[in-house]
Amino acid sequence: ISCNDDGQPETSRTTLEDDSITDTTYAYEGPDGQLSSTETQDAANNVIGTATYEDGEVVEQTISTYNDSGQLGRTETQDGSGQVTGAISYKDGEVETFTYAEGQPQSSSTTHQDDSITDTTFDSSGRISSSQTHDAVGGNLTQETHTYYREDGGFQNTITNHIDDTRTTVDHDADGKGFHSHKTDMEGGLIERESEGYDDEGRLES
Repeated sequence: ISCNDDGQPETSRTTLEDDSITDTTYAYEGPDGQLSSTETQDAANNVIGTATYEDGEVVEQTISTYNDSGQLGRTETQDGSGQVTGAISYKDGEVETFTYAEGQPQSSSTTHQDDSITDTTFDSSGRISSSQTHDAVGGNLTQETHTYYREDGGFQNTITNHIDDTRTTVDHDADGKGFHSHKTDMEGGLIERESEGYDDEGRLES
């Protein structure tokens, strides 16, 4: 730990259980020189955490994680109690922004590489409830999916309506592994069918 002229920490270094090292810098403001914020970086100088303080208490903090290539994967915002208030995730060139209520995801918006956008809503348990995808040209609806769950919380089925007026329904087995899928036209005529099942030992059935 290194300190300023007032004896307050300016920087500190921490060795974690996995032998990785993090460095934290401290900022102060006001006539009393109260701690206002901290920023923590990993050994690759990636910012993995920030915190904002008021009257010596944390009022907001962020936690960031990175993939094996060192690219930012997710940044989560929390209030002073540690409850999540928002998040942004990055994967395969796509960016998904989440809004939270009472620590649970409420909705998200994903920008895809083709600039189309998928808006997703979550139920009170934080599970995906429905999603709508709009194209990048005129914001036209191209796909809509609704997800339903069994009373035990497992997947029951998903129903996806496509832009060509076809519908795909996927029914999931009780264990969540196997499924039965069928695609129909607007009159309910079968276009294609697909299924996958597993035996009692978890082996894929032919």
